[in-house]
Amino acid sequence: MKVISCIALGLFFTISTFFQNAVIEESKVYYESKKESVTITQTGSNLTIRQNVYEKKKYNKAVGANYLPDRVYTGYFAKAYNIRASVSTLNKKGKYKAKSIENIQVKDGFSGGTFYDDHNYFNVEYPAIAENAFSELSYDVAIPDEHFLRRFFFTEYMPVKKAKFELIANENIEIGWKIYGLQKDQVKYNKELVNGKVTYSWELQQGEPLVYEDNELGYLHKVTHLVLFIKSYKAGDKVVPVLNSTQNLFEWYQTLIDKISPSSDEELKKITEELIEGSENDLEKAKRIFEWVQDNIRYIAIEDGWRGFIPFPASEICEKRYGDCKDMTHIMYQMMKFAGIRAEHSWIGTRKLPYKYDDTPCPSVDNHLILSAFIDGKHYILDATEAHTPFGIPSTFILGKEALYKNSEGKAAIYQIPSYSAEDCVNSNRIEVTSDGTTMLGKGYKTIETFEYATFHKKYGSANVEKDKFLDEYLELGQNNIEYDKRELRDKEARTTGLFTFNFSLPSYIRNFGNTYYLNLNLTRPTSEYVVRKERKVAFKIPYKSKYVSTVVFTLPAGKQVKELPKDINIKSPHGSCTANFKIDGNKITYNRAISIETLVVVPSEFKTWNLFLKELAKVYGTTIEYE
Repeated sequence: MKVISCIALGLFFTISTFFQNAVIEESKVYYESKKESVTITQTGSNLTIRQNVYEKKKYNKAVGANYLPDRVYTGYFAKAYNIRASVSTLNKKGKYKAKSIENIQVKDGFSGGTFYDDHNYFNVEYPAIAENAFSELSYDVAIPDEHFLRRFFFTEYMPVKKAKFELIANENIEIGWKIYGLQKDQVKYNKELVNGKVTYSWELQQGEPLVYEDNELGYLHKVTHLVLFIKSYKAGDKVVPVLNSTQNLFEWYQTLIDKISPSSDEELKKITEELIEGSENDLEKAKRIFEWVQDNIRYIAIEDGWRGFIPFPASEICEKRYGDCKDMTHIMYQMMKFAGIRAEHSWIGTRKLPYKYDDTPCPSVDNHLILSAFIDGKHYILDATEAHTPFGIPSTFILGKEALYKNSEGKAAIYQIPSYSAEDCVNSNRIEVTSDGTTMLGKGYKTIETFEYATFHKKYGSANVEKDKFLDEYLELGQNNIEYDKRELRDKEARTTGLFTFNFSLPSYIRNFGNTYYLNLNLTRPTSEYVVRKERKVAFKIPYKSKYVSTVVFTLPAGKQVKELPKDINIKSPHGSCTANFKIDGNKITYNRAISIETLVVVPSEFKTWNLFLKELAKVYGTTIEYE
């Protein structure tokens, strides 16, 4: 039995390698090698960190000039230098000849979603590259702060034949690390001690090319990568903690908050006092402050060295009337202090990040700053970067995530953002319809709240959106030939609940054969686009849990009668539920349907049950009534 098992195991790896090599051969370009080496040296209590990067790409097919340029990013926390690049092609003698790439220029790393970003890049442009040629890129990086070791990515959107990361440090420097991504279990780790120096190495052979999927959690959830950090080091007889725990990270973050330049906040104090005047309690004060920041401070992302971590003074934010998440949080913090409300800066990673504080207590773990307010024994999460998020409701992109804040004892504390339930986000439709032959005529009322309300206004308010077209697609009734009339949107409850009212007609919606008419009252079909293909390897993201309630009242034409009402429906799944029923009262048929989606993420092991649930919903959406 042992011999058979070994043969089977060997056969598995042979077949696996065969398919991996086939993927490489079929790819136009692949990484022959990716290698990075970090050296940490210590002089007294100071650490010097240097990194070398080497990448080699092989071209199975010829490509045009600048087909795949390289970008070497450089900024305050990682200064790139000594950039070298070349292309090697086969000469007539069958030998490779290298040609260096000259004139490597630095370009501005500005992106459309960022107001200012000091991460410029060296742009490496390659000429036309012949078949079977390869390119090489190498450079060095100086890392001036021991809190900012860089992540290493073993996989890319093209095959990677071999990827290796190496770190060399003194024996008295303690390193923490964790591997993430689809091939994390295939990364080989080794640690070797020689003459007081420790060499850590991580290696992945045959990195599979990444595939983009709709509704992904994010790139960092799928790319196989290494997160590493310095936990502590010895300086003489003392142990110097760096990022040994969540408490260490928190204490370092607090030193950054303490670096906020002192300023006079008299104007902001005056605004706050006028704003909260007449408030009945602290909750009302906090709500007024939160909404004032939403309305008066424009969100613009800023990453400029330490400015990526330290907010501007509150008075400066108030004067400029714009800022990033740190600035919006800090001005709220200062206003809460003026109002006598306890509040704390709270660091958090969005859903794009797969990390937890206890696993990787380093700056990679979070990318956002919000405010925690404590009122009448309750913890409120306030994120003013979303202009239409209701007070006390988190932004959708931090649902279920960990927030790091200072507790009442001044220590680090973790607050788990609730995932909420479908009942917390009810989207309801009430539609009253009649018929004119095969045309459906109707009046509709659509109510949206909490997460749906905030998401709608964010998209609808975008400068790039055609309002009418967006509303047509958003209301999504019946079929494409729907015609709307007198469409109106207003707040049913300020900043919390929106109400749409509209009249519409649907030509040729009702089918008839002779004297029998067929009508489908499933005018909305939520989640029908969420079917997951079985080949998918990454989790499917749901923006937020929701409940979709629909009531359709159809008035039968004079002299018509329903042949038979469909049976009641009751579907239950680990992912949600659906109930539906028809009732008749005189000449009116009422169709009630409620669908709940009770998950934020569908992982690959759940794809089968998820698709079965959607298949059952599709059957519901196909239900029709007959009348004659």
